[in-house]
Amino acid sequence: MHKYQGSEINTGIILCHESHYWALQRRLIYTAVTRCKSKAVLCTNKKAISIAVKNNADAARNTRLANII
Repeated sequence: MHKYQGSEINTGIILCHESHYWALQRRLIYTAVTRCKSKAVLCTNKKAISIAVKNNADAARNTRLANII
């Protein structure tokens, strides 16, 4: 879904597997689903979704914006 950042699509297929633990975050699943206007198909299993829903941690972003301002 990164390609569609800031955009919308009609139908999206979202693949989630527990082996991709680093990407299983609640905000990423939410973003992927909400980018779909009419249909979102989640191809996953219960364990992967459980990990993603429980992972509400927001990764620190090193943008150096404070230094620029």
